[in-house]
Amino acid sequence: MAQTKAGNSVFDRLARSISREERESVLASIRQSLEQDLAPLVSEEIDTPPPLEEQIKSLGLWGKIKLFFLQIFTSETREAIITGWVLAGLRQQVQKIAGDALDARRGIFLGGFADSLEALQLTLHRATPYLDAAATRREELVFHLAADQFPVINGKLLKRTSEEYLSQQEEQNERTLKHDLTRYLEDRIADIPSKSSARIRRALSQADDLVRIGSFPFHSVLGSFSGSAETGDRQCPFDYITHSIERLASDVSSLSDPLEPLALENMVLLSCDQIALDTPEALQKELEAGLAILATVIRGLREFADHYPLVLLVRLIREDPWWNPPDAEYSGNDWLSIYRGKLEERIRRETLRVSLHRQVQDQVLLLEEVVDDRVTRIKGLPDGSDGLFLGHWHLALAGQTFASSLWRNTMSPLRQILNGADFYKSSNRAQFNDTFNEYEKIPDDLAGLEALVMPGGDWGQVLHSDEPLSRRREMADRVDREIEMIITSLQTTLEMMKNLLGGILYSRPGSSYDTIANYGQIGGRRNAELIDELKEIHSALQRLVGVIGEIGALEKRASENDMFLRPAL
Repeated sequence: MAQTKAGNSVFDRLARSISREERESVLASIRQSLEQDLAPLVSEEIDTPPPLEEQIKSLGLWGKIKLFFLQIFTSETREAIITGWVLAGLRQQVQKIAGDALDARRGIFLGGFADSLEALQLTLHRATPYLDAAATRREELVFHLAADQFPVINGKLLKRTSEEYLSQQEEQNERTLKHDLTRYLEDRIADIPSKSSARIRRALSQADDLVRIGSFPFHSVLGSFSGSAETGDRQCPFDYITHSIERLASDVSSLSDPLEPLALENMVLLSCDQIALDTPEALQKELEAGLAILATVIRGLREFADHYPLVLLVRLIREDPWWNPPDAEYSGNDWLSIYRGKLEERIRRETLRVSLHRQVQDQVLLLEEVVDDRVTRIKGLPDGSDGLFLGHWHLALAGQTFASSLWRNTMSPLRQILNGADFYKSSNRAQFNDTFNEYEKIPDDLAGLEALVMPGGDWGQVLHSDEPLSRRREMADRVDREIEMIITSLQTTLEMMKNLLGGILYSRPGSSYDTIANYGQIGGRRNAELIDELKEIHSALQRLVGVIGEIGALEKRASENDMFLRPAL
């Protein structure tokens, strides 16, 4: 499982979704009821007046005479006069369509417009979970759409870039795996049908459009109205909210194509608890409820756009009869870069994870060689099988393995040094005494941790309970910190013991660690055997310190990349 320290990845959440076949059978029965709501929000294209020069040329004789005298008596240019004529017609047109909500001659919005905005705000508020999901979980939305439009290609890419698949490629190293997978990714992306790509782009763009409309600043716009709804005297000058109305006109006009059911369906699915949608019945219930809300939003937007010709209104407010919303840019054009980028990141992470896991496995084998025994794990430690992972699981394994085997075999020779060695340096004697005391306690420290994490232990009662996963992960983090503290102390003790034994056995002039005066006599008739045993212990501790250090470095690198390593047993 591609488990991160923050929780499951986008790929794991996607994998928990109900199968595509079951989704399709459910959606088929729902889409028919949506068809009438999928028409473009703007039903008719707004005509733009001809350019000024064309209008001047098209004037009849009396029109040209009228224009001539107006130029003389008003000192205005002919362009300004004709623009005024166009605006006057525009003012009448807008007043006729939405006269109950504005006064086009005085340039003010009335209470009816505020009432309509409030109704639209309430309608959009019901869709907040779906709009928020589309806004904040864009990567997942892209992968939902990809799974819909090219399921076979998408399935192959997810399988080929999974940890399970990569771990089977034993003959390849990290660099080779990454190179081969990147080439495979590009080959499969080239196979994506252009029709599927276009539909995803359109669906994603429309989801973005709905998100922008949902984020319209209703509160600030409504706050610009004076008066109150109770007295019915609310009004607001056009120029107070010009930019907001212009934005709303642009956002609504961008939905000029038929709406993609693909966008609406996946906005609903994205906001759902995928774990709870484990049956077609549960999926159908959730989809019907969510799509009904989104259909209500679309109807509300369409009614608002029909009642208020927003483009004409902006032209009137700006006194620019030729204003049009900016050409809609498909924000969904970024879908392929998101899709490719996320899979490239997955390749990097999973090849790294597999590489780190293999290196940890090698260190575990080396650990068994050092202690000349099988590894021993701490009972009760989470191993990922129930969703709980530890960042320092392998360090705990190394510590427990040492305490269960090598430690026991080293105590007798080391105790003879403790009781019979005549150190040249008093500082070395003090260091050995302190180090031996810490060395002797190592199994007790690890046994104490095991007692805590067993099912009946203080911490194990949480780790192995039915409490929420978040609570159990908090306890797992506490266990990780305890392991780090114990193993850090163990490493310090082993390093010091290794150095002290190195001084006794291989002392060099000027070294901080000196030999002992009775080197040739300690142990009596077993002196030669004791020296050999000490040499074996020194060698084993030296290798053990290296193994623990390497495991710690591998787990640190995994942590820096926000991942856990599976237990290597």
